[in-house]
Amino acid sequence: WVSMPPSKAAASAAKRTGTAHIITGARTALIAIVALLIVPSVLSQPPNPESVPCYHDSDEAACPGLSYCNDRSGYGGDCIACDAIPASPALGCYGNEFGDAAEACTEACSESWRVCTDDEPCPGGSFCTFEGLDEDMGYCFGCDRVPDPLTCFADQGWYLTDKGKESCATTCFRECAEDGASSSSCSGGAFCNFQIESESRGYCSECALFEEWSDCLSEYYSPLSAQGGESCANACFGCSEDNPCPNDWFCDYQLGDSGFCTAC
Repeated sequence: WVSMPPSKAAASAAKRTGTAHIITGARTALIAIVALLIVPSVLSQPPNPESVPCYHDSDEAACPGLSYCNDRSGYGGDCIACDAIPASPALGCYGNEFGDAAEACTEACSESWRVCTDDEPCPGGSFCTFEGLDEDMGYCFGCDRVPDPLTCFADQGWYLTDKGKESCATTCFRECAEDGASSSSCSGGAFCNFQIESESRGYCSECALFEEWSDCLSEYYSPLSAQGGESCANACFGCSEDNPCPNDWFCDYQLGDSGFCTAC
């Protein structure tokens, strides 16, 4: 260690202190500039309805237009924009809310929904929910929000009437029936789910929904009917000498000359 003369040491310390002040000052200036650029843009943005507290029984704490209060118990809630829920009481309001909140959702948002009937169908790419008391009217709902025809027939969190379920599947997905091989009327990577088992017909579902052939036939996992399960296993995982399995899969040949592809 070499000592530095007092004069040089003092000069070095002063230089370091000055540099530190310059850096600190530069950082402060940079923060101020960023604040000037960001804060005005944030303040100029319209308020988010979801951040506004509200109460059902208070006019002073009511929600703005095209939003509703999700106050479910009378102790307050948040204003939810109608755009944040599906355009239908059954699929949106009563699917996400309950009690007063569901009623408030329907009352506030229904004016922006398109009503449909048998005589006034929905435009292309959407189906009619037919959720009226007599299943004679409903609201248009986008097919792009329904991932698979099996979703149309789901009983939990969906709340579609029988006519609404049929409208969903028929409008948004390809129909299939028991003509020849079970997968003949569906394109590659899909199978006929035979959801209407009593009539041996259904809609084309994606094979990607199932990871292995046993999932198609599982009583606990599969939402398919018995006929739909067989169609799924054969169309999506069936194999033989003429129909080999993809890489990293092998044919179990459990049916003699044929079987099902199983992951290695």
